[in-house]
Amino acid sequence: METIVIGSTTGYLATPEKGAGPALVVIGDRDHCDDFAEEGFTALAPELQNGHPVEELGAAIDILKPHPAVRGQGVGVVGYSAGAGLALRLAIQRSGDVVACAAVEGNFGEDEPDHPPELCVEFITANPEDDDRLVWIRTLEFLRKHLG
Repeated sequence: METIVIGSTTGYLATPEKGAGPALVVIGDRDHCDDFAEEGFTALAPELQNGHPVEELGAAIDILKPHPAVRGQGVGVVGYSAGAGLALRLAIQRSGDVVACAAVEGNFGEDEPDHPPELCVEFITANPEDDDRLVWIRTLEFLRKHLG
């Protein structure tokens, strides 16, 4: 676990204890990076600042893709709280790199120019009655399915 430079900010990188894992950008909750690393992922959480553009979050993808602790093709993005919207925007803007996006919830109209249905990436929607453990299990299953 280490702090690394990401563009004009920093981020927290957590890697699996042994070997390399699928790449994962975690937005909005750095504490989950260690949890994902324990599950075999290489997780990077950029430090968010007011006005932090999504383009700079793309720098996290650029760091993860060639990182020696990353295996597999593509990058996953997980967004927590306010990071959910940023995760979806990043997934759409970097759709060539992002193969899985797990966010809190999104509702999009058919004709929204910023979120056309054909570009939206599949994501998990957790119902309020779901407990934290069930949400965690669903998130891991989703990410493993798409990231390997």
